[in-house]
Amino acid sequence: PATTRAQPFDSCRTAPDGTCWGIREAVGNTTLVTRTHLDGRTEVFEASDIGFTRFGWGAAGVGDPRIMADGMVWVSGDSTREPFASFDGEAWTLVPRPGSDGMQRGDWGLDATGDLWATYERHSDAGPTRTLLGRWDGEAWSMFGPVETLGTWFEIEPDGDVWVGHLTKFDGKALRQVELPASADNGTPALRSLARREDGSIWAV
Repeated sequence: PATTRAQPFDSCRTAPDGTCWGIREAVGNTTLVTRTHLDGRTEVFEASDIGFTRFGWGAAGVGDPRIMADGMVWVSGDSTREPFASFDGEAWTLVPRPGSDGMQRGDWGLDATGDLWATYERHSDAGPTRTLLGRWDGEAWSMFGPVETLGTWFEIEPDGDVWVGHLTKFDGKALRQVELPASADNGTPALRSLARREDGSIWAV
């Protein structure tokens, strides 16, 4: 990467070694990933050099970095059809996106073991949009689903449980949906709000 004097950027994520990782735009609509050291030096990585491309108009883009406790840095392209990339302190490694072009990425995150998780929507003219949950273990993707969920948002809890779309839980082998109670008129209830407590119980309105 190029090395320059520190320049301002929109946000900063601090790594265990004290370096600060940020995303900023450069001249020509190019997205830069920056790594600022404690002595003021800044390494600059262009999104296109990492391996990201742009679908359609414009230059390659990158979303906010996410940093693991061991210092591994992860970023994703800002298009839902882009791959992921990790930086081990020396070089970037691209992680291919799973599946076909018919899937679009939703949310993503990392668990305590370093595995990468991401939700994907599969669109079909023949039926409703369905959600899949993917896990990258460092060598290959494992896909679970598809199921109908309330969106592609997901959360990894401290105990390792993974929830997708609020009411779908990954039990270690498959996605299981939590059934809502029937309404008074035996119709399908409309979910307005939901919360999960530390004891595992779910409260819904």
